[in-house]
Amino acid sequence: MRFYAGFSVLCFAASVCYGHGYYKNPNTVQHGAQVVDAEFINSMRVIWKKGADLEALKPTWERYFKNIYMGIDEIEKADKVDSKAALEAAIPAIADVTTDVGHMIEVDYAKLVKDVKKKGECRYYLKMAKMNGEAKDRWVKILRPKIDEKLWASLDGKHDFEWYVKRWDHLQKEFVKMWEDCLHPTYY
Repeated sequence: MRFYAGFSVLCFAASVCYGHGYYKNPNTVQHGAQVVDAEFINSMRVIWKKGADLEALKPTWERYFKNIYMGIDEIEKADKVDSKAALEAAIPAIADVTTDVGHMIEVDYAKLVKDVKKKGECRYYLKMAKMNGEAKDRWVKILRPKIDEKLWASLDGKHDFEWYVKRWDHLQKEFVKMWEDCLHPTYY
């Protein structure tokens, strides 16, 4: 009885137990971006270990999209990032997403194309690449109203938000083309 009462008081005071208190993460946009980025890194690790093993990658992709959308949903629930300090905290996480998706596409998946072609699995990879584009579109749609683009542009030495959008658009086109080329009979 005493433990239960003490535990309840601790939960209330800390405001972190489910259903209690008013805990709110002030960096939800930042954390949502970190969740998305972590999934790119996790997927790269699987590719490094497994290579072009479709059976190993299928469950990775299921988790990948689930976690990416979970991060995007977290951003959707967040307040707008409109202070300089909050934006300076969020920008590195947003930048990491673009950097890591670029590495995943341009380095990790690019190494797999030849083996995927030999195994006749290009169509499945193309489907996954198109799903990645849908996730990218949702990321931009949800993130754009959550940040103050004028404030971002005013920060010294930082690419503006539009630069990251264009970079990922370019990467996404490259990703889809990689697998469309893989389907071509004379490729490799």
